[in-house]
This record gives sequence, C-alpha cells and structure tokens, in this order.
Amino acid sequence: RSQVRHDVDPLRHRSRTRGAIWPHYESHPCAGNVWACAESGDPTAPPTGVVCAGEPENACGGCTPLDPVPGDPCGVCGRVVCDGAEATVCADRPPNVCGGCTDPGFEPGDPCEVCGEQAVVECSAFNEPVCPIAHLLNRCGGCTPLTAVPGTPCGNCGFIACTADGEGTRCLDPCR
Repeated sequence: RSQVRHDVDPLRHRSRTRGAIWPHYESHPCAGNVWACAESGDPTAPPTGVVCAGEPENACGGCTPLDPVPGDPCGVCGRVVCDGAEATVCADRPPNVCGGCTDPGFEPGDPCEVCGEQAVVECSAFNEPVCPIAHLLNRCGGCTPLTAVPGTPCGNCGFIACTADGEGTRCLDPCR
C-alpha cells in the first residue's frame, strides 16, 4: 500500500491512470493525516481511490474518533447510531405507555394467556407492560413443572439444561 501524507497537498495529487483529483481528502478527516491508495484487489488495475491509513476504522466505517459511540444510550429511550461514516446522532424514541423503554408489542388492557390461564396486560413496577400471570411459566419458559433445576450440576462434569420446547430438562454431560 502506498501512502500519501496530507501535508503533500493531496488535492493536487492525481492518479496517473485515471487523471482524477481525489476530493476525498478535503471532505473526510483522517486520524494521523496518513492516506493510502485503495487497492481494487486486482494487481493490474489502478487504485480505486484513497482510504485513511492513519488509524483503524471507527464503528461507523470512517476515520474520525467518535464520541458518543454507536450503541450508547441517549435521550429518553434512544441509542446512538451512525450518521454517515464520520459522525453519530441520537435516535431517540418516546417511552411506552407504562413509561419504560421496551416495545413488547402489547399494551395494558390487552388480553394475555399463560399456560392456559387468561389475564389482562398491566404495567409493572419497572414501567414495562407485562402479563401478570407470567410467573406460571417454569424456568425454561414452558408450562410443565420441571423435575430438575436448570444450571445445576449433573453426571460427571455436566449441568442441567432446558429442552428446546421449554417443557423439560436434560443433563448435558460432555464427559459421558
């Protein structure tokens, strides 16, 4: 990879094979001001442009250090997202009807059913809509009473795990 320092006036640097000015230098900052030719992958082809070679890419694919970073919480119920390759923005949303930030797909007053029992969704103490009879579910998410507690040791070096349907348990023992 050939490198060009920003202080060499990269706007005057032209690709001999394409004759194009590379304006990418002016529009995107590069950490360390070290730019490199972007290779096309074909050794006989000319460079396809320039890339920042000064620092690793940021979480948005650019070179500028980001603060805040994508995924950070922001606003009332938002998360920071990329706004192009060199910036971030808060993608906020209003709270749910209970005042929390999850979007479970149901609201207080909606009917709910757990293990054949009927109830009505209500707001929890944690400001989230819940079905008040969800406690009827076993630790695996099913309705059948379990014969063993998930996570407890079993066999020679295994542990109790839930079956895929959530209705039972089994011993996962790699030492058998």
